[in-house]
Amino acid sequence: MTFQKICQNCGKPFRAKRQNAKWCSSACKTQGNRKKKGLSPQSDWFKTNIKNEPPVPIVKKELTNLLAKHNEIESILRNDYNQTHNIDIWSYDYNIPSISSLVLKKKREPTSEKIKIEAEIRKLERELNKEKRESSRTQQFDGNEFTKKTRKYKRLRKEIAEKKKDILKIEAEIWEITPSILKKNLQDELIDLDTQMKKLQKEYDKENNILENTVISAEKLKSKVYKTYTLDSEFQPILGTPAIPFTGMIHGTQGSGKSSFMVKFASSFAYKNGDVIYLSLEEGLSETFQKKMNLYDIFPRISNFDIAQDIYKIETIVKNTNLYKLIIIDSLSVADINQKELEKLIKKSKQNECSLFFINHTNKNKDYKGSSGIGHAVDMILKAEEGVIKIDGKNRYQENNSASYKIY
Repeated sequence: MTFQKICQNCGKPFRAKRQNAKWCSSACKTQGNRKKKGLSPQSDWFKTNIKNEPPVPIVKKELTNLLAKHNEIESILRNDYNQTHNIDIWSYDYNIPSISSLVLKKKREPTSEKIKIEAEIRKLERELNKEKRESSRTQQFDGNEFTKKTRKYKRLRKEIAEKKKDILKIEAEIWEITPSILKKNLQDELIDLDTQMKKLQKEYDKENNILENTVISAEKLKSKVYKTYTLDSEFQPILGTPAIPFTGMIHGTQGSGKSSFMVKFASSFAYKNGDVIYLSLEEGLSETFQKKMNLYDIFPRISNFDIAQDIYKIETIVKNTNLYKLIIIDSLSVADINQKELEKLIKKSKQNECSLFFINHTNKNKDYKGSSGIGHAVDMILKAEEGVIKIDGKNRYQENNSASYKIY
């Protein structure tokens, strides 16, 4: 027997088995009880914000789990280092387990491999008992069947004995673990986790197309405002108004004025835009370089112009990209930077909004030395010939490629 009722929450008719039924569903019952307690009824927030959300990619979940494990191991090793080297007691976290406590835990708690083998042994023992019962019944009637069952019984007993030997080996290995061995194992695991995380991060970036400023609508591109550098009027005809950051290259023969031009431009740039470092890899901090600085009256003019020598490693140059607004490398051939390292340097400098300018040599064909990829990677190419600087076919910030700059 059913009764026709009206829901006290939504007002819709429904059929119920009980005469005192009030709600048509559990959802209406929850909302009705909330109203009685003076609480606001539940909104559709869960439906709109949670149910409609795309599922979290499996790669991201794995990456999160690996990161949590990585941080846990790293904190254990850091804590152990602080304790063994008698570092300030306040830097030691007592909530993080020590290496020695982990060794004891490993010796007390069974490993997953041991648990798995023990489960296999229990399964084999059940088969063995079943075989024993069946063989004892058939013994009275059929001798052949009894012989066959006995062989299976022997095989099961042999398998159980081998499994028990495996457990003894595992237990022996566990008891041989010392704090130093465990520490080495944790360090190796940390390296493996780093490798796995890098691999998964690449997969996740590939799946989700996570690249900075990769996709943008035409409407947004039209209204986007780019930051540019403020240059002296004497450099604008040849350099234009470069964006922040930019990359450039100047090449020429020995004594053509390329280094003199860059010293003069660097001092002007530092005065207007910020810190500059000039990597003088060819001349070093020599008297000739000092003469160039004195010639353009640079020493009393600015204080944010640094000069360095003997910096040949690409890693050192990359680290400096977050300290300076402009890095000038004199020269590219002496620095011995290959195409892959050059791309890495340009990518890192763009992230830190640091501009790069390379000084290069000219080959027999009166073109810059090195692969053509260098020319594609930079925004502008300048050429120095007998004290005159010209645009060598490429400047993204200057439409007039016939512009020139006279040094002497």
